[in-house]
Amino acid sequence: MKKFYMLFAAVIWATGALPFNAGAEIKKDVTAGFEVFGGDRDNAKFREYRYRTDGPIGAHLKLDLLTDTAAGGRYYKTGLQARTKEDIDLELETGSYGVYRFGLTLSRMGHNFAFGAKTLYAGVGTADLILDDNIQTTLQGTSNKTSQANYLRSLVDATGETNLSLRRDKIGANLDWNLTKSINLGVDLTNEIRKGARPFGGTFGFGNAVEIPEPIDYNTSNSREAVEYKGKGVYASVSHQASFFNNANSGVRYDNPFRIQDSNSSSGYSSSNATGPVVGQTALPPDNMFNNISAMLVKGDLPMHSMITANASLGWMRQNNRLLPVTTNGSVAGYPLPLPREKAEAKVNTALYNLRVGSKPLKKLHVTANYRYDQRDNNTALTTIPTYVAVDATVKGAKTAHYVSYIKRTSGLEAAYDLLDKTSLSLAYENEHASYVNGSASKENENIYKLSLDTRKFSWVDLKLGLEHSKKDSSYPAYTSDNAELPWMRKYYAASRDRNKALAMAALEPAENLSIGFEYVYGQDKFPKSEFGLRKDNSHVASVDAEWAVSDRITVSPFYTYEVLRSDQRNRQWNPSGGIGDPYSSYSAIEAKGNWTLITKDVVHTPGLSVEAGLIKDKLDFSAQGSYSKVNGTLNFDSPVGTAGNDGNAFLPQDIDNAGDSTLTSASSRFDYKIKDNLTVALGYGYQRWKVKDDLLYDGYEKVAVNGTGEYNALLSMDSLYKPYLVRTVYVQAAYRF
Repeated sequence: MKKFYMLFAAVIWATGALPFNAGAEIKKDVTAGFEVFGGDRDNAKFREYRYRTDGPIGAHLKLDLLTDTAAGGRYYKTGLQARTKEDIDLELETGSYGVYRFGLTLSRMGHNFAFGAKTLYAGVGTADLILDDNIQTTLQGTSNKTSQANYLRSLVDATGETNLSLRRDKIGANLDWNLTKSINLGVDLTNEIRKGARPFGGTFGFGNAVEIPEPIDYNTSNSREAVEYKGKGVYASVSHQASFFNNANSGVRYDNPFRIQDSNSSSGYSSSNATGPVVGQTALPPDNMFNNISAMLVKGDLPMHSMITANASLGWMRQNNRLLPVTTNGSVAGYPLPLPREKAEAKVNTALYNLRVGSKPLKKLHVTANYRYDQRDNNTALTTIPTYVAVDATVKGAKTAHYVSYIKRTSGLEAAYDLLDKTSLSLAYENEHASYVNGSASKENENIYKLSLDTRKFSWVDLKLGLEHSKKDSSYPAYTSDNAELPWMRKYYAASRDRNKALAMAALEPAENLSIGFEYVYGQDKFPKSEFGLRKDNSHVASVDAEWAVSDRITVSPFYTYEVLRSDQRNRQWNPSGGIGDPYSSYSAIEAKGNWTLITKDVVHTPGLSVEAGLIKDKLDFSAQGSYSKVNGTLNFDSPVGTAGNDGNAFLPQDIDNAGDSTLTSASSRFDYKIKDNLTVALGYGYQRWKVKDDLLYDGYEKVAVNGTGEYNALLSMDSLYKPYLVRTVYVQAAYRF
């Protein structure tokens, strides 16, 4: 904290941000005030992106200052925003008009994930999460799952509360320098530090899961250097970008509540908390670096009003963290198990080339052609692990990790023709061909067709219509091994797909004091060769808004948005024993008793209204805004009832009528009173309420998961779900300009 404020003060002093020189012209704009919160002011969702603002009273300050020197064209600018304690944004800039510009930025913000989380672990914020040995001893010695659940519940109820959040401190510097009339040099440097903890998932086997606090200790440095040339009809640039990411924690270790001794029992497949290691371990984002060199050339003033844009870039990514142990379970045979190498030695090279030509061969015809080549070459050596461990307990055979490389070639042609006065018709075609090494699909080919009509024929209406159809074919293998993908299933991003889109927009002005806007967007994806996985999804989004000037001092602006999102999925459950439902068996059929389907649907209604009124001309203004957003989600399952002999479902699955249902009500009002031309005071009020109902997560949610008979059911959570809230805010502020 002290270092941050010392840097804050040093930056202001070093840049001479307040040069009150004789003859200098100074323009200042200061806004300051405070706000009082009532209700659930300590709610993590309400304060999701604020840092240390959990008090009932908060102050805020905004300062904009510009100083122009009397001669030489030199200037100084200062921008400061501070909100309640430590949310800060500072921008300092100095330069000489037309010669150079140098700026410094400093910011601090937060991200809150959960207030009042419950965890039994000590060491929150570190890479070693430790439990009291007595907890592990007691749970390992208790075979009755109901007793285990009761014991855990008593411990959780008695433990203290923990806030899970992180802080982001970012500092940057940038320089733009006109070396000559045509040549410009630019440099941008940033460094960001993130520290804190957030909810994360850990596991010790097939189903023994725990929610843990992931330690966040990131340092990211970015730089960009560029040289630009701007001449008559030509632009050229060369730039270099670099990014360096450092994570102080390569992984996180966390105690197993149910084990005080390592166990390698194969019952981990069926009894989720009777086996496994004393300590679990999960990898975290590794240290890595990225470099990229790019060049661009734009040439205009060519025949037929043509312009050519070409750019090329080469990048390389490296990651060489130490590999984590295969397992932390010391009881498995051959522990510690051998690793293929000491470090990751990950290497990825990228290349991107793009050429775009635009021309106007005829008075009413505009033509654009483009070609894009995108390559990602993963040169990481194949990694073969001699032995791996299933469910953190059972030693299995060798596994080889394969890395995906690809080449994507995209070409396109677009023609726009002016049919009538202020009316144009556009046709476009694009083809993308991709080839993969070790991808789910070996090849993909997609054809995209677009049609759009844009007209401003009538002074009172602007209209735009757009249609798009695309068809992607994938060379997807028919998997036959039980350690590969499910036969007949296609990953959605690599599957054959038919896509349709439609867009309609209209802006109307039926009267001088009234404007109305309409927009409708439709999207549909079908996966004709996907018997399992995502098979279809579609969306509808419609909105209307208006602005009505009731008088020269009153304006009313209502709006309404309607959204529908729907998806259709199918999958299968089966016993991996070569039975009727085993999809890898030669006699297995696509239609089987073990199949199930899921249709998800989300419907969102959002009406709103804003009003602006001048109550006393040039003296007292009033404004108010309000919106209400209602989300209704449903999950509809279907699966035929069958017997164990045909791998069927033993019961009819229950539909979920409330899946992510929520409402968000927001309203605010404000009075602005002008005391003088350069002094204004404001009084404002805000109301915000978020309610949620979810039969899966919130209804009957317990930090210690149990089944219908009260037995422990494979999950110990921290209760990190966002909570509903109701917050009312009153604020006062003053704005002074001179």
